[in-house]
Amino acid sequence: MRFQWISVMAVAAATVLTACGGDGVAGIPVTTTVTTTPTSDKVAATEWVSAVCTGFTEAFRTAPTDEELATMAPDAVTKRYLEFLDVQQAATEEAADNLTELGPPDISDGARQVHRDMVTTFTDIAENTEDERRTVGELSQAGRDGDAKLVLHIAANGGNHLYGLDIVEDNEELDAAAQQTPACTRMYDELAHLLS
Repeated sequence: MRFQWISVMAVAAATVLTACGGDGVAGIPVTTTVTTTPTSDKVAATEWVSAVCTGFTEAFRTAPTDEELATMAPDAVTKRYLEFLDVQQAATEEAADNLTELGPPDISDGARQVHRDMVTTFTDIAENTEDERRTVGELSQAGRDGDAKLVLHIAANGGNHLYGLDIVEDNEELDAAAQQTPACTRMYDELAHLLS
């Protein structure tokens, strides 16, 4: 889950004054503006998927397992899960911001749509996490940790939140880039229990 990134390239403008011994009309120097347009406003696919995989890793690295929750008292389950949700919300908000700053991946087709979909995925996870946290917190404050534990047991399956990975895996170019990106290897290793 942090895929930290680089701003999208902006168009650069350079002003050149020609003062080679001659003046412009009526003695006013001639000013020429040269505008350079970048060849691409996209980022390398490997860098883009690295940001995605880092975002997921950071968001879910502290996710409790069902086995862990099963051994805890209800109030401890609530506390543990709320801590995870805090991490998840912050990480997915950061991932959405980082991807927005980074820009779309350099792939042959659908780059902007893929980019929008992934930013939306992280934004949605962050918003859903906030809602989950509110619900669980309210149950806990009402002394209903037993009910909260049932909610948490279902919600603890972080794999349900990893649906956004199909955006990468269903795109041949992005999937190939992910196969050679250390951040994605790390994600699959660390989140194996959620992805199985």
